[in-house]
Amino acid sequence: MRFQPVTNFPVSISQLHRLAPVVLGLFLFLAALLSPNVLLAQPGGPVAFPEGNVDNVEVRAMFELQPVGGTGSFPLAFEGILSVNRTDPQIDANGNEQIEIEIVALELVGFNPQLGTVLLGANPRRTSQGVIERGSNPQNPLAATATIELYLVGTLAPPGGLVAIEAQDPVIVTVEDARTLPIANWRFEFENAVTFFNPDTGLEVGTIVPGPGPDMDSRQNPSFSVDFGSAAFLSVGTIFGRGAPPIPGLEVSPRDNVDALCYGVSVTDPGRNVIFSVAPGSPGAAGTAVRAAASAPTPYQSSSEFAGIGTGGPGTNSLVVPNTDLVLAPSDDLDALDNYPPSFASAGYPNPSRPVYYSITATSPSIGAAVPNLRPGPADPSISADDVLVFAPGIGPAIYGSGDLDIGLISGDPAAGVEGDELDALVMMTFRTWAPGAPPLLLPGQEPPLDSNGNLITPITTDLAFFSLAPGSPSLAAGGFNAADIFVTNFSGSFALIIPAANIGLTLEDDLNAMKFMLSSWHGSVDVPGNPPPTGGSTVTVTIGDGVVGIDIPTVTTGGGFAVAQTIAAALNASSFFEQRTWLHASAHDFNSGLLSIFGAGPCNTLVTPGGPDLIIDWIPVPLPFPLIPPLGGCPGDECDDPIPAVLGLNGFDTTDCTDSPDPYDDAQCPGTFIGDMNQDIWFTYTPDECGVLKASTCDLASFDTDLVAYYAISCSEKIQIACNGDAPGCANLTSEMQFPVTAGNKYLIRLGGWDDAAFGNGELRLELVPDSTIGDECDDAISASLGANWLDTTCATDSLDAYDAAQCPGTALGAMVQDVWYVYTPDQNGLLNVRTCDRIDFDSDIVVYKGSCTDLEQIACNGDGVDPATGAACGGFSSAVEDVPIVAGDPIYIRVGGWQDGQAGKGLLDLEYRQAAAPPAVEQLTCSSDCADTATITWVNGGTYDSITVLVNGTVVDTVGGADTSYTATGITGTRTICLEPVAGGLVGPQTCCVVSGLTPPPENVNCDPIFGTTNVAVAWTNPVAYDGIEVYVNGVLEQSLPGPATGTIVTGGAGRDICVRGLIANCWSEEVCCEAGQSPGVGDLNCD
Repeated sequence: MRFQPVTNFPVSISQLHRLAPVVLGLFLFLAALLSPNVLLAQPGGPVAFPEGNVDNVEVRAMFELQPVGGTGSFPLAFEGILSVNRTDPQIDANGNEQIEIEIVALELVGFNPQLGTVLLGANPRRTSQGVIERGSNPQNPLAATATIELYLVGTLAPPGGLVAIEAQDPVIVTVEDARTLPIANWRFEFENAVTFFNPDTGLEVGTIVPGPGPDMDSRQNPSFSVDFGSAAFLSVGTIFGRGAPPIPGLEVSPRDNVDALCYGVSVTDPGRNVIFSVAPGSPGAAGTAVRAAASAPTPYQSSSEFAGIGTGGPGTNSLVVPNTDLVLAPSDDLDALDNYPPSFASAGYPNPSRPVYYSITATSPSIGAAVPNLRPGPADPSISADDVLVFAPGIGPAIYGSGDLDIGLISGDPAAGVEGDELDALVMMTFRTWAPGAPPLLLPGQEPPLDSNGNLITPITTDLAFFSLAPGSPSLAAGGFNAADIFVTNFSGSFALIIPAANIGLTLEDDLNAMKFMLSSWHGSVDVPGNPPPTGGSTVTVTIGDGVVGIDIPTVTTGGGFAVAQTIAAALNASSFFEQRTWLHASAHDFNSGLLSIFGAGPCNTLVTPGGPDLIIDWIPVPLPFPLIPPLGGCPGDECDDPIPAVLGLNGFDTTDCTDSPDPYDDAQCPGTFIGDMNQDIWFTYTPDECGVLKASTCDLASFDTDLVAYYAISCSEKIQIACNGDAPGCANLTSEMQFPVTAGNKYLIRLGGWDDAAFGNGELRLELVPDSTIGDECDDAISASLGANWLDTTCATDSLDAYDAAQCPGTALGAMVQDVWYVYTPDQNGLLNVRTCDRIDFDSDIVVYKGSCTDLEQIACNGDGVDPATGAACGGFSSAVEDVPIVAGDPIYIRVGGWQDGQAGKGLLDLEYRQAAAPPAVEQLTCSSDCADTATITWVNGGTYDSITVLVNGTVVDTVGGADTSYTATGITGTRTICLEPVAGGLVGPQTCCVVSGLTPPPENVNCDPIFGTTNVAVAWTNPVAYDGIEVYVNGVLEQSLPGPATGTIVTGGAGRDICVRGLIANCWSEEVCCEAGQSPGVGDLNCD
């Protein structure tokens, strides 16, 4: 088997219609001379390999599968992506330069009529790794080879079900020419056959053997222009193809500088997959591929393509096409970008046969020229740099969208020296299909393009343009935007921010000056009605953009829709239309009746039409089995809900691509250790098999200043912090170490982050478990406690022999103190200490408090079954509360927590609360009422003489009333709130008394109704601003559904065209209804896009 990054672009020299051979030769000479691959061979010896990074490339693979016990073999052709992590180069003892590499991800999808769809990739449970090596041979100083051990795993999908496959042994992969880094134009050769087994049955499935080498082709062929000053620059109207000579594609006035280009696209998820380039000097965000390119010894960020997830993106990007693939020098400025150069942009040279959309810079000579308007409304008298222009067949340059009249931008006046906005990157989505003979006409909207939640208003019924603005554009400063933000307009006279720069890993200092969107794939169900199926004679017409492929369907006797889908896919892949457009690929799968997939063609520019009623083909919106763009570098374990399973010993990590988690943590639990911001944190999970003490450490194992936090976790929403550490004594780089008792079967989360924004990188987390021991099991190993919540787990503890006296707390049912755990607290000031497990644990507890030392303990307080002093109610589960224990600064207090009798052990929190001595008593007889309104009436009886009374709502001070007051009206009470009163007298603060009230229930937010394609059903979604107890859905005023409180969506059968309303419940208080109206879902025939 061999697979390689796809980079070739099939453009012949004959296409250079009007370019002089001398100019062409000069271009090719300059391009070759300035290629980084050649720069390596300049005098002075080879340039060292670049620093480590993650490289992402598209790959094609070709091999054969020999089944067990069968004859012959199945040829398999794959396409997909490869992600490789490489280290910094090192020099060994023999002077050889080496780079260690690891396969981060390999995702391949292929098809065979007998096997169905086949998915293949690197085994996530095995490490696939290798080395790049360049020898010190003076005869060939640039020669470099790579060798990789690759463990494969995958899935076969033959008719009848899925079959998992896994190779137990690695396949040895070699690359004879591995000079180019980042990875480009590598040819991976499989040196040995590898046998696959079914991991579920252990049976052998077959053997993959090396096959013939693949063709050089690409599913993503960019076309682009470059700015003045670029080494590859020929003329302002020249459009280049990837790795190919220039082709004519756009005729503009001499010296006009085209800085945005788009042939017109239609995608179902605009802004999701963004491919872009940036201007010279752009730094990119830390940890991104743009930053790596900008930080290289010879920066190449302005001459390469990068990929990011736009809408809802995680804030990073990856390298898609390096400048080496584009035959550009690193310093060239790629300033206009789209997908493959289609035939309509060059076949009619110098006049394109279909519309081409573009913009020009403010310094272009055509600025101020009068040209036709292809837009409704008052005419725009002349071209400006904020206009969307179109080269229209039979007309030439025209204004398609006026910057000031249609978009709401600021047009400048170069003659008067007034600077205006300048479009810098452009993606144009036209709603109407263009037909030959008629000029393209703008279809503007009447309202802004985004709804109140910042989402595109759907269904889309207007033209849309996505764009960036050049630095210095006045609209950037006016709106607080920057030159890397992406905006959208529907030409209603306004525009809006849709993709902030941060979403795609860019900063305020970046300039996004070229952009395109990747097309989605088309998927459809194929059904053959009737039993038996028809006997053939059907036809299917597939229309993709300009191309039409007609397919004759042979007699169908078995297989039904799947057989028809296979026939269509095979005919498409064999058609000249697909062969000339290697980014297109069709496949079939036995899904329901049959699934036909066309990769590389969007739903809105693809139409599959059966010739008669004997076939039914319906478009269905299902996701792709693999991404169209290389995945972002990503960060496994980036959030709490996806932690990395950790093992005892060393666990590698890299936080370079991680983001900041919002989960709270409390540095008061590890005072003096300098825990910081938990920057770019990563999460691990560990569940011990036995009780003991777990040590988690990055001490001397990380390249940056680390912080550690540990939690006991039922889930991410139900976790309790139990330990933390910032800087451990004696550890280099301010690394960390913490230890805490663990219980067999409990789940623990370990969170590892950096001190500040500059603290991220790689390292190892070491876990060590000392079994059959527990911190705090005896007095002389007491756990250091702090004010606030302290983690408590008595599950693995033993019974201590130390004496205690239940007579000191009569009537509280102090029990046997079984499986007790010890804490020590050393106060820093005199006063009173409250010690409670009240309503904070899951077992019947007892508490005994001592002073002195472990060899000379003096009991000073105890409690069995406590009372909550804030409410006066008994503590739940017979938990405990010890109040007003006298403490002296510097004198340790020992706290012993055990169970009432055998079997009473568990976990929870031990609360310590400081109170000043001689503080005033609490208020009494506190009552709260609200009647579901946003105000609450509070009454009480004063238990003493006060100077004032502090009012707190959910722990936050909201007001202070007079010391003699006995009532108060609280406002802004939404949802369930805890209201507490805290008396103050003589500068001393008394204990809080609290009550719980249910106020105004806030309504659900972001209620959205989306018709489900091809049905009358409606998908309803919303956001819960608070935790509800229940939710109701009404249709046209009638209760339709009652849902549990956490629900955030439902399907309403037959809801199209009806008013759908949602409301939430807290306690007995319902919120107001929030409604949306669901329109009708269009059928395939109603889709009107190119």
